[in-house]
Amino acid sequence: MKLFLILVLSSMSLLAQTVGLNQSYILMDNGKALTVKSYYPNDDQIKLFQVDSYFFNLNRIEELRSNYLIDKDDNLFAVTSDGFMYKYDNYKTDSRIKDYGETFFVTRKGSVYVIKNDGSIHINSHELFEDKIKADITGANYMITNDDKVIMVNPITGKLHMTNTVIEAKNVKVSSNNYLTTEDRELYTFGFIKDEKGNYKEVISKIITPLTNEITKVGGNYFFDIYNNIHTVSFTGLFDLGVKDRELKVTNSLDNVDRSIMRANQVGSNYFIYNDGSVYIVDHNGYFGHLDTIEPRVGFTSK
Repeated sequence: MKLFLILVLSSMSLLAQTVGLNQSYILMDNGKALTVKSYYPNDDQIKLFQVDSYFFNLNRIEELRSNYLIDKDDNLFAVTSDGFMYKYDNYKTDSRIKDYGETFFVTRKGSVYVIKNDGSIHINSHELFEDKIKADITGANYMITNDDKVIMVNPITGKLHMTNTVIEAKNVKVSSNNYLTTEDRELYTFGFIKDEKGNYKEVISKIITPLTNEITKVGGNYFFDIYNNIHTVSFTGLFDLGVKDRELKVTNSLDNVDRSIMRANQVGSNYFIYNDGSVYIVDHNGYFGHLDTIEPRVGFTSK
């Protein structure tokens, strides 16, 4: 297993660092933010970037989501896939926000504001759809409407696409950034694949698995089961790297600590943290590994 993880970590630095999904942040108890890229950084890059430009009053946070947060002064902070953080001062919308997704939010008028992977905001008018969008269940790249239709949210273009997939919202058991499970032991993954023209097309996959009843820790693009195995979902929607019935624990990695029986103390969108401050990333390709070690003084994690 140690050799496997070393190969995994080595391969991450060789993978094309394309725009991914699930970049995020950690808010420390001193008000500083650490950003987590969507991909595993190269050896010569900063693993966790401390944003010194902004200081956050933890008592003034309104919403914490996967790649953005909003404070009580209506300032919006967006994190890019490369780990940069941008601030939108006193950001205004066409009406009050009704539903929050992990990379978007829906206003009372039904407009959908998508925080794209480059930190910019794309506004989808409610006039694009016959009825106002009511996001009963929201992930990062999908939502389920009140009539159980699945809308895909493109994190690169910011645009929406109404699919032909129908999932009963009342039957959803666990929902996260790019997957959900149902009471019928179904696991749905939501991904994007680049076509021959360079456009990203959505891919929705479904499998039947007992894992839906065995989830203990829910991350944005991963989860842990009752046996402490980690399961991941890639940007393309590939579950467990395509390995059927995969059982994989966090064992010896770059920090030389066997964590096969340790439970992650805190979970975020694309990372998890142990009691000793060790931060592990789950990148957009579905690989995981030790990222950095911080002071275990976390105020908030991204959802």
